[in-house]
Amino acid sequence: MKNELFDWYENECIGALSVYELKPGAYIKIALNNIEYFYIKEKDEPNNLYDENGTLVKNEIVDWFKERDFYSNYLNSNKAVADKKMHNANFLTLFFKIDNYDKTAIFESYDNFRDFTKFNKSIEKQLLQNDMEYINSQDRQNQFNLIKKLFDTKFDEIIAYANKVTKKYVKIYFDDSIEAYKNEFNIYLRLKIFNNNDYTYINENSIIGLSDFNMGMNSKKPYLEHKTRNRNINIKSGIPFLTEQSICIEKELPLFTWMKFQKKSKIDLNKNIYLRKINENDKAVIVDFDYLPMDLDDRREELNIYNYFLKNESDTCARNSEEYRAIINEYLYNYSLLKNIYADDIKAENKYLENLLYSTRNLMIEFLDKGNINALNYAIKKYKNSFLIAMWSLDEYCLKRALNFIISIEQKNAKGDVMDLDTIAKNVKSKLRDDSINKLDGYEYYFLVGNVAYMLLLKSEAKEKKFDMAEPYFNAKSSEKLLHCLRLDFERYSHDIYLKDSKFIKAFRLCMNCTNKIITSDEQTALIAGMMYENIIYDKGEKNE
Repeated sequence: MKNELFDWYENECIGALSVYELKPGAYIKIALNNIEYFYIKEKDEPNNLYDENGTLVKNEIVDWFKERDFYSNYLNSNKAVADKKMHNANFLTLFFKIDNYDKTAIFESYDNFRDFTKFNKSIEKQLLQNDMEYINSQDRQNQFNLIKKLFDTKFDEIIAYANKVTKKYVKIYFDDSIEAYKNEFNIYLRLKIFNNNDYTYINENSIIGLSDFNMGMNSKKPYLEHKTRNRNINIKSGIPFLTEQSICIEKELPLFTWMKFQKKSKIDLNKNIYLRKINENDKAVIVDFDYLPMDLDDRREELNIYNYFLKNESDTCARNSEEYRAIINEYLYNYSLLKNIYADDIKAENKYLENLLYSTRNLMIEFLDKGNINALNYAIKKYKNSFLIAMWSLDEYCLKRALNFIISIEQKNAKGDVMDLDTIAKNVKSKLRDDSINKLDGYEYYFLVGNVAYMLLLKSEAKEKKFDMAEPYFNAKSSEKLLHCLRLDFERYSHDIYLKDSKFIKAFRLCMNCTNKIITSDEQTALIAGMMYENIIYDKGEKNE
């Protein structure tokens, strides 16, 4: 899987620099005899760089900063050269936050770039061994002293400018070639590219260690350690895998940088790879990855959604990924799923819908993005009444739409008895008119209770009849609790029930005659369906006198 992902990156990705974004802040370019000031507005689009006069600058200037910024930022706050207040990874630049800087601490950290003597562990010395001749060369030392003096001399002037244009970053760049930036950045990477150099091993041919991309090893993550690993190299035991340093730098670094700047959590690589990421500590972290052996649409059968409750609307059909996505988003979530499916904080119209999204969105990812049909079936089976309650908390139309979808799914997947609402309604209606029948069972009973309960609720004189009126029926877990709710509403609205209304009285008596039992999920669905179905107690056009 990993090799295929990297192969895709090398063959198709347009590169990390193409999507790289400059952060809001002050951007200063310093040469020996010249200094230029630029800035990016706090709320503007990234890479919209302005000069001192507020004029948008040419792309060539933006690209100059982007390239050098790419090779100058530390990997994350845990990878700072010394003090975390200094964010740059080479001596050609100086990066810090305008609202949280300490000049003394910054320049003390900056001094570490002179000869890297701070990195005095045995493994760090080995990592730097091949660079030491360049690091200690007279030309580099002279340039270091020159740039440090420039930065120090212009520091207060730059701070005064930055305070006028930004509340974010100050980024100072020395005007040098991109090759010089790459050379310095590679020294930093050799020291910092791995997760922890305690796990780094150097042999004759390569440097290997624990990748810092999508991996970590510390006391808070003990279960990442492999307790029984075959140890054929002389390094600390238990690391889950080893990666060559060249792969980390040449493949993982640009790949994860590219991912960091993708706007969406789900990244579309190709039809056989599913990848989802978040940004954490200023770096991309893969939170879900899967290989899809076949096209999503090859996993799904056509679904016909029948309209039991919205007779004025035509039936709907889902045939492919996009139609399934649109219909599920509309019918089961009232357009709240797709905008929350990868969100850190779910925002919905009410608590019922928010709870539903937290409970089911991972199942919907499995179905919509990975083609796992079992995930949809499981969601419907386990959470169907949560879907119905959430939709009714919005309005009756949303509930009827969700009922149409759920019952259609259940009918499609049914291997035994199917809840055929039209047949249930027809049977109940017939039995209401048969004086010899005094008890109903199964779905027919709960369907009738729902129909009667809804008729009672409609007798309310409240200006707006809201969802919470029906909530006690949804929360009833047993027949006894259900009958208690029905009796309370009958007493509440008895002033509007006629003694000679024999059909309603017969229906109410049938509802009262039942055995106390725990209500199953399917029976609760029949109850809700009865509430939403057309009135079955009276014949068409008949009044309840």
